[in-house]
Amino acid sequence: MLMLTVSCPAEAAVLVVPDYQVGDKAASNIITPVQLVVLDHERTEAMREREAQRVSAVFRLYTNAAAEAELKMLTAYTSAKEGFLKSVERNFKKRKLDAELIEQERFGKTVASYQKANRSFPLTTNLAVVWALGEQDQALLEDLTTTLREAMRGHIRPDTLSSTAKSGPQQVRLVPVGSTNALDLDFALAQSTNAYKSNFVALGRVRKDVQAKFGPDEQWAAKFVSSFVRQNTVCDEPLTLQSRARRTDPIISAETFDAGAVVARAGDLIDAKLKATLDELRRRTEGDVIKAVAEEEKRKAEGVALELERAQLKIAQAETQKRGLWFGMASAGALCLAVLGLLLVRGRRPRSMALVPASGNGGATPPAPETPAERARLFAEFTHWVKQHFVQRLVSHSAALAETQRLAALQVAELERRLEEMHAPLQNRLQVYEQRITELEQQLAVQGAQNRELLKATIKMARERLEAQRHQSTAAATN
Repeated sequence: MLMLTVSCPAEAAVLVVPDYQVGDKAASNIITPVQLVVLDHERTEAMREREAQRVSAVFRLYTNAAAEAELKMLTAYTSAKEGFLKSVERNFKKRKLDAELIEQERFGKTVASYQKANRSFPLTTNLAVVWALGEQDQALLEDLTTTLREAMRGHIRPDTLSSTAKSGPQQVRLVPVGSTNALDLDFALAQSTNAYKSNFVALGRVRKDVQAKFGPDEQWAAKFVSSFVRQNTVCDEPLTLQSRARRTDPIISAETFDAGAVVARAGDLIDAKLKATLDELRRRTEGDVIKAVAEEEKRKAEGVALELERAQLKIAQAETQKRGLWFGMASAGALCLAVLGLLLVRGRRPRSMALVPASGNGGATPPAPETPAERARLFAEFTHWVKQHFVQRLVSHSAALAETQRLAALQVAELERRLEEMHAPLQNRLQVYEQRITELEQQLAVQGAQNRELLKATIKMARERLEAQRHQSTAAATN
């Protein structure tokens, strides 16, 4: 059984969930390390939709609608009458006419001109005669007002209901209101009463019923009154949706996976449901992945620091050996000069005579004087010893220097490899190289001339790598 993980030596393995898309296939088994609760969006929406159908829609009943319609009709009637009488006054120089003036052609033209200019009001000749003669029209107004009031007594809805208003039970919540201001749901439900949508009548149907109450000669009145019939029962969609959401929001369909359960098997086709599960698993484990990666990067950084410390220690040891070599060479040189001086002095001194006569009875024989051949032999042996000792010292120094340079090169290479593994940005790598070069230059200034060549070689290597990285950065920016 396979499982994608981030390797972390100090801690347990951390799951890395692949970012699969719908239609992909799982490359390996994916096991959840934690208990996972995944919301089933499709099933949840289906369950919420079914439950929403059980929640009644909320309708507003505008209690002032009838009074407002009546006022608008009376205002329109009065305004039309006043406008016609002004036309009469312009043509006849007075507002009230007698029967003789009404019989004139001029009156007929006045009526026709007004009808053409005011098509919103269905003025007839008979009504114009009533207005021009100054006869009472109160009875006519009362008939019109009564008809309108009776039509507005029922629950009048729009001709077309929205999907929100159509859905749900036939029984609705009817809230009496006096304005179109927004309502609080709890307040509205507390003030509401039950009603049935089947008792609501469409606006067009009510207007037709009003027109049917007038005879053929009164169709002007039928059109006039029916035009002021308006809807008074309207679905409050925001309140309806809020009421249904209050019921349906707690409904959740979810699938639970225990820790260690297989979420997806190798070869499984990724559908919307499985993708949602993997996305939730990725969200739950994202923090652990980030923490594990950070710990791994920290461990690598500590390893780099440790390698640098070890390389620095080896460089210090090489510098100590170098100082010892220089001291040994200086001592050997001084010793060589001293021996040469001694031989020269002895070679120039005259032969000494014996101050005490030789004893004839086997006394001690004085040492034989040194010959030039003996001095040459001794000088040659000493010179050979000095050369051998010096060469050994020089070879040792060269080996130590070569080893130090090799370690310096390895140190720079290891630094570069670590930075590559850590995926550090190029600018950060340049900063690391520059910082290391600065440290080496400071050591060069402090240590003095004895280890100058070694530090210069190390600085040179670091600078070469720095220039290479900068060239890489310039090439990438150009491309």
